Parts: sequence; C-alpha cells; structure tokens
Amino acid sequence: MELNSLSDELRFKLKEAQSIAKRAATSETQTELGEAFKLYIESAQKYLYLIRNVSDGPLKDRLKDISSKLLNRAEKIKANRPLLKPGNRNRISLEEQDLVLNTSQRINGRVFKPWPNSTSSFANKHSHDLKFAKQQLPLSKTQRERLLTWKSIREIDSNCSMFGPKTIDPTDIVQDFVTDCSLIAAFAVSVTHSNIFNSNLHVLSLYPKSSDGRLNQDGIYRIKLLLNGIEREVSQRIVSLAHINSKHFTKALQSAHILKVALLFGLQLLKKQLRFITFSYYCRKFILSLFLDIYFFPIEDIIASFFYFWGDFCDCLVTAGTNGNITESLQFVGLVPFHDYAIIDIQEDTSGKRVLTLYNAWKSDYSDVKAQAFGTEDLRNSLTEKISSRRELTGKFPVSWESLQIYFDAIYLNWNPKLFEFKNVVHFSNQPLPNLRIKLKKCASSHKFDSEIWLILTRHCVDNRTHREKYVSFRVFLEDDGSSGVTSDFIRSPVASTALSNSSNLMIRMTPSNPKDSFLVHFSFHDDSKNGPGSDDQAVPETLLPIGFTLQIYSSYPVDLEDAGSLFLKFTEEVTGRWTAKTAGGNHSLSTYMNNPMWRITIENKNQSATGSSNGELKRANFRASLTFVDDQKGTVLSKSLNLKLARAAGDGRLYDVDSRDLVADSGSYTLNGAELRANQLTPGQYTIVPSTFESGTIGSFKLRLESDLPMVVKSIGPEGAGMYKRVGSSSWLEDKKFKESRRNWILRGGRGIVKSKIRLRAFPENGQYTIKLTLKRNQFSNLNGIKDGEGEGRIIHPGIFSNSISGASIGPIQLDFTNEQTNYEIIVESLGDNCVNEGSGYELIVYVEQPLTLDR
Repeated sequence: MELNSLSDELRFKLKEAQSIAKRAATSETQTELGEAFKLYIESAQKYLYLIRNVSDGPLKDRLKDISSKLLNRAEKIKANRPLLKPGNRNRISLEEQDLVLNTSQRINGRVFKPWPNSTSSFANKHSHDLKFAKQQLPLSKTQRERLLTWKSIREIDSNCSMFGPKTIDPTDIVQDFVTDCSLIAAFAVSVTHSNIFNSNLHVLSLYPKSSDGRLNQDGIYRIKLLLNGIEREVSQRIVSLAHINSKHFTKALQSAHILKVALLFGLQLLKKQLRFITFSYYCRKFILSLFLDIYFFPIEDIIASFFYFWGDFCDCLVTAGTNGNITESLQFVGLVPFHDYAIIDIQEDTSGKRVLTLYNAWKSDYSDVKAQAFGTEDLRNSLTEKISSRRELTGKFPVSWESLQIYFDAIYLNWNPKLFEFKNVVHFSNQPLPNLRIKLKKCASSHKFDSEIWLILTRHCVDNRTHREKYVSFRVFLEDDGSSGVTSDFIRSPVASTALSNSSNLMIRMTPSNPKDSFLVHFSFHDDSKNGPGSDDQAVPETLLPIGFTLQIYSSYPVDLEDAGSLFLKFTEEVTGRWTAKTAGGNHSLSTYMNNPMWRITIENKNQSATGSSNGELKRANFRASLTFVDDQKGTVLSKSLNLKLARAAGDGRLYDVDSRDLVADSGSYTLNGAELRANQLTPGQYTIVPSTFESGTIGSFKLRLESDLPMVVKSIGPEGAGMYKRVGSSSWLEDKKFKESRRNWILRGGRGIVKSKIRLRAFPENGQYTIKLTLKRNQFSNLNGIKDGEGEGRIIHPGIFSNSISGASIGPIQLDFTNEQTNYEIIVESLGDNCVNEGSGYELIVYVEQPLTLDR
C-alpha cells in the first residue's frame, strides 16, 4: 500500500486501524467471538475515517476494500451469534466527530468542504477560476438600462487595497435589503474595531490577501466561513458591480456592499432557493469569527462586564435587536421592530450615566438627516406626538442605557476568545446525544480555579425549513462519587442549565468551587416537526437525518473532556399529564403547590427475594427525570417555566409542603420549556415526583420521562380526598370570638365502624401570614343523657402544633372509630398572631371522609 500521500496523522490512524483488525482476527481464532465482533466494527470505523480524509484515488479504493472485508467478518459472526451487540462507542472519538462534520457539510443541497490547511492549494485552481470568471451573473432589466456591468476590481483600480488604516468609516456602510440588518450591523462594529485597533476584522472572510492589503492580481477571492463547527470554503469568484461610464464602485472590498453583492452572486449560482438571510447569518458569524458569538444574552447578566470589556479592552463587540412585541412604542421613538443596530461607541460620564452610540444603516442618505437622541425624559415627551410625525432614526444616534433595556429585546455579544487560555471543542449529533464529562486537570498553582468556564452549544444548520421545530437544551451537573448515598442536607440540582430552545446558540457560564470537581453535561433534544421521527409523512426525508452540534468549552485552566458512557438507564417510564384549572398549582412558594399532578415512584430492591428478605448487599439506584411542556396542537411550547422535585413523602404520597429535609433532588431554578433532575445512589423505597410551572393557573399538557437502573413502579397520586366525601366549614376569627369556647369547635358525627378521614385547616386571605393549629378530640357518650365516659371533656387523639405552613395545618389520613354509635369527634381550630384579628381574616375547615358524616357546631 503506497503511503507517501498520507500525512503523519493519517499514517498513525492507519496503523491503529491495522492493529485493531489484527487483534480482532486473533480473538476470532481463539473463539472469543464477542470481542472479535466488537473489534472488527471498531477497526472498520477507523478505516471509514481514513476513506473520508484520503485524496489518493487508488489508496482510497484499497481502504474501501479492507473496510468491506472487516464488515463481512463482523456480519458472519453476527449471523452465528444474533444476540451480539457492538461495544459502546466513544461518541466523541475522532472518527465520530469527523463523521458529524462530514454530514454537516451539505447546506441546502450544496456542499461546503473544510477550508484547506494551506492557501497554496488555491494556485492549482487558477485555470479553473479564469474559466469560471466568464460565467457572469445575468443582470436585471433595470441594471441593464443603467448600463451596469460586472467587472473585476483590478480592471478599474489597480491601486485599490483590501484594507488599510481607517480606510472606511462604519457610517459609510449602507443596507438595501431588509433581511441584511444583522450582517450590516456586524460589519459596522467590525469596521469600528478595525479602525481603533487596526485589526482588519472586517475583511477576515476574504482570501488570499497580503499583509499590506494589496489586492490579488487576478481579482479572484474566496470566502472562508465558520459553518457548522469548522471553517469552510465558499469557492466562488467575487466580482464588483460598476457603472460602465464611471470609476466609482460601491466601495469595492472596502464596504459591506461588495460582500453583499459577492454573496448574492455566489448564492444564485449555488442554488436559487437558498435564502440570502441564511448567508447573512453565517457571514455575520464569520465576520466575527475571532470572537465568541453569543445570541440573546440576558441584559441583566451583562451590564458590568459589558462596560468593563468595552471600555478597557474592546474585547466585546456588540449589536442590539429591537423587541417586536412593542411595535407602537418603537415607532413613537423612531425605532424599527425586529431590526438590528450596531453599537459603535459606549461612554460613561463621571456621574455614572451611560450613553451608547447606535448606527442604523437602512437606506442611509444622511445629507439632510440630523442625529437624534432619546432617553427616558425624551421618551415621555415624544409620547404626545403622532406616530407619523416621528422620523425613523437612521445614521448615528445616541441612546441612554435605560432606553436600550426598554426597547431592545436582545443584545448580541461577541467576546474575544483570547480572554481564555484554554479551549476544547467537540462535535456530535443528536442520534443519539452523548453524555459528556468535564474534569479539571491538575496544573500549576498559577491557574485560578475560581474563574468561569464558558460552554457554548452551536447547532449545525443544513436546512432552513426544519430547525424552527427542533429544540435543544443542556445542563451541567456536579458528578457525585456515590460514596455517601442520599443525605438529608444535600439536594442535587443542576449547576447550570439552559432553556429548551430552537436558537442556534446556547450558553452556560459556571464557576467550579473545587479543583477536584468533575461535571456531567447532559443534552435534551425535542423534535416537534410533523416530518420528525415517528411521523408517517415522508415528504421531507432530510428531517430524519441526524443534526450536528458543536460544543466549545473556554476556560482559564486546562480541562479534560470525555465520553461519560450510556445515555439512557435500563428501566424507563414515560407518562403524560395535564395541568388543569384545578391542578395547575404553580411553584412551591404558593399554597396551591400541593394541587399539582404527582406520581409515586417505588424503586425496588433488585436483591430482595420474594419473601422480602435481602440477599446480600443493598443495591442503590441512579435516577433521572425530564419534563417538557407540550401544546396539544403545535408541540413544544416556548415561554413556560418548569421545575421538577423528587422528595420522600409519607402517608398518601402527596407533597404538601416543600421541606429541604425531604427533598432528594431538584431541577433547580425554573427554566423555560424544560426541566431535568438527577439523583445518584438512591436507596430503594418510595418517592414522590412533582412537575410544576412557575405561575399557577398555567393550563396545558406535559411529558414526564423517568429513568432508573433498578426496577421501578410508577403510579399516579390522586388529588387530596379523591373518592371521599367532602365536608366544609368556614368562619372568621373575629366571629368565633363571639361564641363561648365550647361553641367554637366543630363536631364530626354520624359514622359507622371505622372511617378513614383527613382534615385540613386553611387560613385566609393567605396561608403563612399567621400561625394556626388543628386539634382533634374523641368524645364518647355512655347514655342518651349525654354523660361522657372517662374524665374531662373527651380524649385528645391528635394534639397538633401551631404552624405557618403555606398548605395550612392537617391531620391524617387517620382512622376514626365510630363503633360506638354515641361517639363523635371534636375539631378545635386556633390561631395566633395580630393578623388573624384583621377584618377579612378567617379560615376554611375541610374534612374528607369515606362515609357521609355530618360536620356542624
């Protein structure tokens, strides 16, 4: 086999594949068929990696032949041993990542190959490019009437340079297409950065280029874009549109126009139905390719760092997008809904007032337009004007920081990755999503472990049509070694998490507290497209293909990233539920929390015999649960904040109050669209899981997925008092004080035999504002004259304690004995505190019983 054409890396990979194939043959000879089958598959995967990365035709054919033989051996073993399964794949191995990047290179039917390692390879394409240069884009009728034609830049101005010190001002850039706002805004801030720091950030996409900015001799350039995880090549000729009678160009390579025209030219040659906005998005990403691209970052989280990095280092490039939900208010102050603006300057005076300079390039003819400004006071004044009297703010204009937060829905941040010393990148797909483990490496003490780690998840785009209905989220958990089991003072919840979103980028920022910590990164993916997996509609088969993702980890100290193993646990249950008007209890700080749907989970002891005796060591379970809000008609619903809690719960299993001593695991803060919790080393027994929304009264359906590595039984817990008679009494505390003490109490009578019951006392207007107490006494009469047996006024069977619990005070479930027909039960309600004597303060007494008893005074 001729190996001269292989790089050192590919030669090493070939030797590795050959070694694994040899071990597979040895295992097969020794009748270790399971091991042989696994090794044959592993070796074949490595050969497939070589096949994708080898350019030598005969060598590629030879590798294909070897790979086929290895797969044939594996198939023969599988035929004799049908139960054999290949070993667990390393989901982030070099071969797996290469496969993901190879699959993601096709965008809207067009292939974008990785950028070559050396730009010298462009020289081999010179003759092809000269031939291609003759294929000019047809001009429209209007363009022909204006005598416009396509020409190379070198034909018009041989001295034109690609870049230079302050060659262009950001306000020279013009936007003509309505979908270009994000591209133009990004280009403007790039030009601003270039003018200040001579970074030439605005021409990074164009190759080849010299260090002094001279144009290429034949005027032929290519674009390098950061597409789907890696830098890729758009190998189309860039030309300039010029008037035949004029040497004035649209700023040539010195403005966004040439980039826009060039992209439009190339895209129409690629595929006409490819939307220009798609490449505006990707070109925007590329223009800032030296920077971390973060979308829709919460404004409240960036205020301090925003000004710090801008003012001292300019390591933060920023654009801002308006909120389309307040269209009328935007028009009052001259802003455009759903529009991106460039932030080209930020100033803060000695009094702390912050003013930002924004730039709007839309149809920018500034000869007669004066810069306008607005702040909170200007806003109040402008509200008296008619909308038609307000001119659209174009060109440069100042905006106060307060106004920015009112009118702009998203801040697009681009951080300089050089802020971080270390970077890890991994590519994977959603079929299936991996579990990843992050470990902090042992390193010199000079590295500070109290600094942040940034995790940025980017979705690969291969088709514009399908990604709007595909949602992803990810969470980071502190890995538990399992040595201590479940303790009462440790509640497992995510270190950080994102909302379930169809955004192209998601970000987590976290700060490790211990250099010995390791973290698990778990991903959730939901496909609500009608053509997704499991659908009968096969009109768009591309939607069934795997979707690629890239995870970037930035840190100030070295970290290891590895595959954490199996994604799913052995035993799974998926249940569906619904929050109704009665069961939408809201978050755990509300008195209605106990109304939420709940499930009792019984984790069985795998080593327990049928007689109940334990055989050997007690097994503990790893447990996971995930929650997704689902619209009955449209699938996953955005903007619903969800939470999951797992707790020990006695009695009927229903969780009435959230006590940290009973909590086993928590999904953490309420997060949009999804929630997830994990618990390791759970002792077999009974637990209650509660899905909830942040706001009470949020009606809708949801899916709850439960996983365990021990057998489990899942049973829905009915509402309090389900299937029982309900008796209600109510009064105000002021009214009760008018009665004698003996008349204040409530009497429960009329039962036969043993009656199961539950009693609850609720204070109003709201539980928890003052303490209440519930006491139960048993009164038994010996004759019809009403003389009680025993001493005193009856026997207290439940003394009760004063409580300010949000769910109120309760007794039971409890068995009431009515064997003696002369028996009744006396319920004593009490309150303590100044608030209970206020006007409108009172209580509601609810009694659930199995028989139609009577509750009165």
